[in-house]
Parts: sequence; C-alpha cells; structure tokens
Amino acid sequence: MLNGVGEDFLEGIRLSDIQITFEGGGSAEEAARRDVPKMAGEYFELGVLPAYGLYARNVHGLTLHNVRFELTNPDLRPALVFENVEDAGVNGLNAHGNSKAEALLRFTDARDVLLTACRVLTPAAVFLHTEGAASRGITIDGGMWLKRRRWFRSGAARVKRQ
Repeated sequence: MLNGVGEDFLEGIRLSDIQITFEGGGSAEEAARRDVPKMAGEYFELGVLPAYGLYARNVHGLTLHNVRFELTNPDLRPALVFENVEDAGVNGLNAHGNSKAEALLRFTDARDVLLTACRVLTPAAVFLHTEGAASRGITIDGGMWLKRRRWFRSGAARVKRQ
C-alpha cells in the first residue's frame, strides 16, 4: 500500500522485479470499497483494501516495472487500484484476473498514466476501469490481452489504446 494522506503526496517511488503470491478470497463488497480512511498509520488500521495487489493513493511519479501478482484462490478485487495518482508508468505488470470481477485494474482520478507490456494471467472481464472527473491521459501501449473480454470501461476518462 502506498498511502499519501490528506493533501500530501508520496513522490518518486519505483517498484521493480517483484513477484508476490497472495492468498486471495476478496469479495465483491471489498472490491467496491471507495471509502478507505484518509489517515496515516499501520496498514491494518485501514481494513481490507479494495485491491489484492497494490493500492496507491496520492502518489506522484510512480513506476512499476516487472511486477507479478498471483493468487492462490480467486479474488474479486482488482490487482491494482490507483486513486489520485499522477505521472505513473506501469511496465511489465503480470496479474491474475477474475472473469466475475469488475476489472483487473481500477483508476480513480488518475492522470498521465502509461501502461505498457502488461499481461492478464487468468481471464478478466475488463482490463481497466476508470472513474473520476479528474482522470485523463491514460494510455495502454502493447501487452498480452487474450484473457480479457473488454479493454476498458470508463466512467469518466478517455483511455487511449495504441
């Protein structure tokens, strides 16, 4: 979890060459959660997060490179949730999806995000769901998408696929 609190942003974070297997078991109710407390503290004080892999809020300059999220059991939460993230690059993300989940990735008020060379490891209904009036400048460039039904579902942002 990357959690900038209030008006403060975490800046210049790079996560590279990471492979994590999660237990899974997240529910649709946990996936739908939009009310993660805006407080500093230990991660467990925030309750179950709406992402099984990485939840990032109030981050500027985030890079994920060669990151793999796997699941032991099915999970209905997205692998990755960005909330108010700006200037992010996601290259080589490999993640388990779920065909019954809303999406593999969820971006809310995300700006200037580039997704490249991503792979959906197990079937997903939607690769990317965007929401929030501030979302803009999201680009999907390349990747292995055979296991998704739809590219993206947008509640607000225009997503550019190259």
